[in-house]
Amino acid sequence: MTSRVFLRFKSGIPFKAILLLPRRSRLKLLSFAIAQFFLNIIDLIGIGLIGILLALGTSAKNDSQQGGFLLNVISFLKIDRLAFNQQALIIGLMAILLLVTKAFLTLLLLRKLNRFLSFQCAAITGDLVLKLLSTSILTLRTRSMQESIWLLTN
Repeated sequence: MTSRVFLRFKSGIPFKAILLLPRRSRLKLLSFAIAQFFLNIIDLIGIGLIGILLALGTSAKNDSQQGGFLLNVISFLKIDRLAFNQQALIIGLMAILLLVTKAFLTLLLLRKLNRFLSFQCAAITGDLVLKLLSTSILTLRTRSMQESIWLLTN
């Protein structure tokens, strides 16, 4: 099953497009993917903090004892001696700060990725035009202008 999925990925268009890039550019693209992975982990931590905030609010509403996990998290954050309102405020602010920071960093990363890919696309297109123009004039005249444009853009 795994080998079939890998073979299907290997014969797909995205894999072939990545192979058009030089090795250094592929490594840079891999670094973008790793950075996006870590940004997603920040997102998960922020959503986890929202879950902890909900658990804290539920335990306060029911006037029940805080669970072991919730108690561990609150003591880990060193806010166990604070009042409930202060604990909720700190956890909420941490969640908001993490999620907003993640959104801002994702925006910056996507801008850099878009610029990087546009430069790579321009370089590949330039190489294709150079190869087309370096062929003999007789070969160029055998094709129509529309066919040459189609060959360059597809």
